[in-house]
Amino acid sequence: MKLHFKSHLPKRDFSICVAGAGAIGAALSFKLASKFEGVSVLARGETLRAIKANGITMVGENSASSVPVYAGEPSDLGVQDVIFLCSKAQDLPELAEAIQPLISHSTIIVPMTNGIPWWYFEGSPAAGDAPIEAVDPTGRLKKLLPSTNVVGAVNMIIAERIAPGMVQSLNPGRVIVGPVYSDIQPAETISLILNEAGIATSLAEPIRAAVWKKVVLNLVTNPLSVISGGNTTEFLTDPYLAAVCEGLFKEANAVAEIYGFEGCQFSEFERLGRSMKPFKTSMLHDFENGRPLELDPICGSVVELAERSGVEVPLIKQVVNLTRYKSAARSVRMAA
Repeated sequence: MKLHFKSHLPKRDFSICVAGAGAIGAALSFKLASKFEGVSVLARGETLRAIKANGITMVGENSASSVPVYAGEPSDLGVQDVIFLCSKAQDLPELAEAIQPLISHSTIIVPMTNGIPWWYFEGSPAAGDAPIEAVDPTGRLKKLLPSTNVVGAVNMIIAERIAPGMVQSLNPGRVIVGPVYSDIQPAETISLILNEAGIATSLAEPIRAAVWKKVVLNLVTNPLSVISGGNTTEFLTDPYLAAVCEGLFKEANAVAEIYGFEGCQFSEFERLGRSMKPFKTSMLHDFENGRPLELDPICGSVVELAERSGVEVPLIKQVVNLTRYKSAARSVRMAA
């Protein structure tokens, strides 16, 4: 399916696929399809059937609206100019395998996943560093998704999946994009597309600093949400949770500074957290629904990089262990 630009964007057919139709993928698809014609969504099973029948539905406070979207499996879609990868990080290897028929040498690949990305050390001064085992232990992602095709992205869209093909957006949505290598043109193209679709998108060079800022935010809030059941506001207003948050922040920030992030004060993190409406983290939603958690990309990767650089992160390790225990215990209860 071809996308026809309706404004100042390039005047040519341009195919875009959103691979994955969970909360983020559905929200992104709705925004793109509301602005452009012919947006494709890669989905399967019940979600595929729902989108084919009803399109993507966005639920608001008092209303809901739907847009038609072409949905299919990889064999239905053909080679794409742009592919947004919207799976959970632990599902990315399987998705990367599935989208191989959609990728050409010029396809722009935009991973919208959480955590330290597999491409982090590609095209950077630290390119000689070994791959991050917690993210890409076998090098499968590096092989299937060439970093020269990748535009780095930091996704700050907050959305909740209501039903297959139905999503509620919990914020206006913001994305930061930037080049993995030196060529900024693909990142500029992605920025134009997303801004045209109504998603505030900025360019960042280097993108890795923005990646770290989101990783620190996720690491401080996501596992703690599973342990406590709290929302993002409670982390910063409850004195017990806030103290743990600050400890996690200091440890994560120390690792981030080693790997290129200039760091920030906890007060800046607090201001960011307090500026957002209270919401459940995606990890808490996954826990409550019995789904696997994104612990390795968000937390395991930071622990691994801390160990490489000699930074002590005892609190992060303890919180991750407690989160793993709760997740495993819930799986046992659900299977019983």
